[in-house]
Amino acid sequence: RRLTREAGLSLVFLVAPTTTETRARMITDACSGFVYCISLKGVTGARTELPTELRGQIERLRDLTDKPLAVGFGVSRPDQARQIAQFADGVIVGSQLVKLVGDSPDDPGRRARVLDFARSMQEAVQPTDQPNR
Repeated sequence: RRLTREAGLSLVFLVAPTTTETRARMITDACSGFVYCISLKGVTGARTELPTELRGQIERLRDLTDKPLAVGFGVSRPDQARQIAQFADGVIVGSQLVKLVGDSPDDPGRRARVLDFARSMQEAVQPTDQPNR
C-alpha cells in the first residue's frame, strides 16, 4: 500500500460474488481507486449471459463503500456492457480483447477488428445524451 501510494498509483482489489460482507468491507476499505467486482463464480472468459444476481451483488457493495464499482469477468459483448453500465460505475473487458489481439496475429485486419470492438464497447456504455469522446 505504501509503495503504490508513494508512486501515485491506485491499489485495486477484487471482490468475488462469494466474498462475505465482512471481507468485502475490508477489501473496499483497502482499495484506493475503484473496487473490481468479479461478475461470476468460476474463471474469466466470455459468457453468453450475465449472472442474474449481479445487480444485487453491486447494490450490496454500494452499501459498503462510496468508491466506484467496476464489473469484470465474462464481459464480452456490447449488450452486456450496456446492461452493467446501468448499475455499475465501470465495465472491465479483458479476455475478449486478449482473444481478438491473439487471433490471427499475421492478419492485417486484426487491428481494425480490435478497434471496432473497443469502439462498440465504448458506445454501449456512453450515456445517450453525451457525444462520443
